[in-house]
Order: sequence, then C-alpha cells, then structure tokens
Amino acid sequence: MPAALTRQQYDGEINIRRDDGLLHITISGDLDCRVVYETIRDGHASGLIGLNIPTLVDMRNYTGSIEWREIMRIAALAPWGAPAGGAAGRVAYVSQARLFASIVKVVEILFQRSRHRHFNEPDPALLWLREALSA
Repeated sequence: MPAALTRQQYDGEINIRRDDGLLHITISGDLDCRVVYETIRDGHASGLIGLNIPTLVDMRNYTGSIEWREIMRIAALAPWGAPAGGAAGRVAYVSQARLFASIVKVVEILFQRSRHRHFNEPDPALLWLREALSA
C-alpha cells in the first residue's frame, strides 16, 4: 500500500494520504473531476482508501467545478461506508464556498452508508472525525 497518492493537472492537484487513522484527501486548484475519480479509483485498488475510514476532504482551495457524472462513478466503485449493521463512516468536507453545504446533502444521498458533514474550517471537522475513532 502506498503512503500517499498525488496527481496533478493544469494548476490543480489531488493528494490522498493516511495519518493517525484518518484519510486525508486534499483537492486544490482547477482539477478535472475525471482526475479525482481516477485517483480515488487507484487509491482504493491499492488499499490506501478503505471503505469505512473517517475521511477529511479539504476543498478550501479547489476552484474547479463539480461533475456529477464523476461523483456517481466514485459512488459505483465500491460499497463505501459501514457494513450492514455497523456504525456509519464519517466524511467531513471543508470548503468555504457558500453552496457547498447543499452539495454535501446531495452527496449523502449517493453514499448512504456514511455520514457526511460540511465544515468551513478543518479543526472542527477533525474533531468530529476523531470522535468516530474513539467510539
């Protein structure tokens, strides 16, 4: 399993890494969502991304668009989240974009076996994710 996975395109980048039981995904710049899908696909295939790891998705510096076709492809990759009867996984999204909270509500419909929350800053998001580790 790789320690991290990074891809760049144009002025954008996605970085995926594990740290202290959490998965960190940072997406920045103007990155095509197809590259996001391919990186998550490869991270899952390599074992870096598990199905039910508390995850921080930091999109504070992302300037690209959300492409629903690629989000749906990510959803179709694997049965993300908790196994039947298990505690729901947690995914925290950090973005200061005003409409991002609404986007997270739609994402939660696609990934029903996980809990998804929007945060404006990373510290409260990390606190919420770490609660899942101590439960």
